[in-house]
Amino acid sequence: EAKAEVTEEATAEAMEEAKAEALVEAKVEVTEEAMAEALEEAKAEVMEEAKVMEEATAEVTEEVKAEALEEATAEVMEQAKAEVTEEATAEAMEEAKAEALVEAKVEVTEEAMAEALEE
Repeated sequence: EAKAEVTEEATAEAMEEAKAEALVEAKVEVTEEAMAEALEEAKAEVMEEAKVMEEATAEVTEEVKAEALEEATAEVMEQAKAEVTEEATAEAMEEAKAEALVEAKVEVTEEAMAEALEE
């Protein structure tokens, strides 16, 4: 009887220990799975943030390019206007010179005719 009791106690203790070990192992597995899932989620979030940052950078780059293009276009337009104005000014001066020459010729011719008439 004593042996049977000791054996039963030993068996009960062994079962308790086995149960405790199984619980610890189960906890460890659950913890590892939870950590793996958390890591995957964190990785996914980081990837998503990186994607958002990349898109934002691309948008900013496009805006900067567009602004630079607009500025360059405005500068080219200003230069073209300045050149056209210079050309127009030069042409107007040439015309004024030509008119002045014609007037001077007319005056000289009139004087010459007047002198010829006098003679």
